[in-house]
Amino acid sequence: MPDKTKGIIGLFWGAVIWGGGYIATAGALQSFDTLSFLAVRFGLASLMMFIIFYKDIRKMTLVELEMGLPIGLVLFLAFGLQTYALRFTTVSNNSFLTATNVIFTPYLVWLVYKKRPSIRIFIASVMTLVAIGFLTLKSVSFSFNIGDFYTLVCAVLFSLHLIVSVRMRKVNVKITTFIQFLVVSILSTIACALVGPKIQPLTWISVGSLLYLVFFSTIICYMLQMYGIKHVNPSIMSIILSLETLFATILGVIILGEPFNMRIAISLVILLLAIALSSTSDTDAI
Repeated sequence: MPDKTKGIIGLFWGAVIWGGGYIATAGALQSFDTLSFLAVRFGLASLMMFIIFYKDIRKMTLVELEMGLPIGLVLFLAFGLQTYALRFTTVSNNSFLTATNVIFTPYLVWLVYKKRPSIRIFIASVMTLVAIGFLTLKSVSFSFNIGDFYTLVCAVLFSLHLIVSVRMRKVNVKITTFIQFLVVSILSTIACALVGPKIQPLTWISVGSLLYLVFFSTIICYMLQMYGIKHVNPSIMSIILSLETLFATILGVIILGEPFNMRIAISLVILLLAIALSSTSDTDAI
């Protein structure tokens, strides 16, 4: 099986797991505030990565450290802004505007690497955005506020994270992933200390949800993403990863008993067509 195909399959499963992460996050936030949640989630992920991949991590080079630190900072800012934006905007607006990274990514690829993505990539990106909008926006009216602006900046940061991560193709994925997690954990802990943690008593649901997020949504998914970066064009990656919104809805139907409607069905068809179109693009990974 070609490496590109393996990368696409890995990203697809990453989107499935991240889709489940929406439900798990709701469970974890029963006991944690946002900053303490991020600090604990990425702190535990860093610790588990260190234990599992100690032999690799102890061989960390200055080059890997210099690459991992700024990527970790971008990831922290993206998560922080996305979460902070929810104070001022709706969940549907937040999820839709975060998905606009599929539009930003091709243009940032063009800007940073001077390589124009194919027309199929641009069309697939627009199709993806339409599908996510159809799935998340419940009304025709859309009011834009400061929270929506923060979410748009967050979407740009997620695109930038994908694109800058391309620089890591020739270094150890385990090490650079560990560095990113550690940076997010440290910065979240500092921010949490400044604001003040607001932790409620732990429950089986919050603990189980947190463990799912640490092992699956953080360690497994980011390892899959870092592998995908080695073999898949960032623009195609952003389209595949945007499936997490759809999978979150589908898992909500299966696990939480939420209704399955025509919006979900239409969004599914459009997204599958967008992925098929982008995957047949003649644009290779950068």
